[in-house]
Amino acid sequence: MRVLKNILIAVGLLIAALILGGLIDRISPPRPGGDGMASSIVGLLIFGTTLWASISTSRLEFRRYKTGMSYHPVTIFVLHLMFWIVVFPYFLTVRDNIRDGSSELKDEFKHEAVPPVAAPAFQRMPTSVVPPPIPTALPVPPLLPRPQASTEDRFEQLRKLAQLKDQGILNDQEFQAEKQKILGQA
Repeated sequence: MRVLKNILIAVGLLIAALILGGLIDRISPPRPGGDGMASSIVGLLIFGTTLWASISTSRLEFRRYKTGMSYHPVTIFVLHLMFWIVVFPYFLTVRDNIRDGSSELKDEFKHEAVPPVAAPAFQRMPTSVVPPPIPTALPVPPLLPRPQASTEDRFEQLRKLAQLKDQGILNDQEFQAEKQKILGQA
């Protein structure tokens, strides 16, 4: 069924290119003795799909699978240009088989068992696998112990604290709390 679908896709693209070229030729007739746009559009379609197929065979690593298309991308490009109506539907079928995992790896690649490269991650991941939670906060490093303040430093801190209280910046409760912190460092 997949092969028939891909043959219909190729024939449909070819017919669409011919119709589009014919419409353009009707709107703007070709010069006498000219081919018209139909052949140009069909040529562009064949070249574009051939280039896409060559790039796709490289990305999906067709050479790793037991298929009739396990050639170098340049070889596939040339074969595709020469026999487009046969090779393009076959390429689509092989591509579908590789992407859904039904194509068998060659013996030398079986030990790797890497999923296809071009298939999006959401298509490769089974539904039973739950991704790890994303951390919402960065971990806090452990606090380093404060170096012990010298006696002179503590007296200086207490003097500054008393000035803040005298200026009205600190109330009595805040002054006592800060004073206990400074004296607790001893």
